[in-house]
Amino acid sequence: MDGETSKEKLVGDLKNLVGDAEELLKATTNQAGEKVAQARQKIEQSLIEGKKALADAEQTLVKKSKECAEIADDYVRGNPWSAIGIAVGAVIAAKTVPLHRAVNVLPVGIAMGVITVGLIFVRDVYLAMAMMTLVGALAGFFVVPMNALLQHRGHILMGAGHSIAVQNFNENLSILGMLGVYALLIKLEFSIYTVIVLFGAFVAVTMALVRNRHQSNVRGGNMPEIPVGAQH
Repeated sequence: MDGETSKEKLVGDLKNLVGDAEELLKATTNQAGEKVAQARQKIEQSLIEGKKALADAEQTLVKKSKECAEIADDYVRGNPWSAIGIAVGAVIAAKTVPLHRAVNVLPVGIAMGVITVGLIFVRDVYLAMAMMTLVGALAGFFVVPMNALLQHRGHILMGAGHSIAVQNFNENLSILGMLGVYALLIKLEFSIYTVIVLFGAFVAVTMALVRNRHQSNVRGGNMPEIPVGAQH
């Protein structure tokens, strides 16, 4: 990671050097004399070489970033820590969160997004594994009550079969949409760190908005009550 930081600094220094050289050429445009002409010629040649070096350095940096992202992706696929966390979180939620309190897990969704953003600061592989397991556990703990609540409300509003069909359609559509956005960001050569931050922020902000909307509905008396003994 220090190597990538050094390369980014090198690219920044090259950009500053090219900018300074261009400013120097502009400042000596109206200067006469053989020595000035020779100096301008050398600066122009150095500027051409500097721009080429800058382009090569930027290309190398982008290539290395993609390689790191691919390595990280392969590692995650081969070490399903998030999946383990999801299984644990789902079991805990099923045992501890009753249906009438399902909306109480909304802050867990916010925490999940915040922790995801925090992954960009992790440099230790074991800490990364622990955080990915934690994110998975939060996801499992969040999804089970929310899924049960959606099916319960759907059963009341439109019937069980229709409710499940609509829910599955929306879930698959959302997955396709998120994959499309991810593919677009990668195609546009966004940094993997930027992608992680955008995703985590999207999750956290969306959950916060849903929570605020729910609280507003509760205050307005627009929420149907769920019996205390209702089952998932």
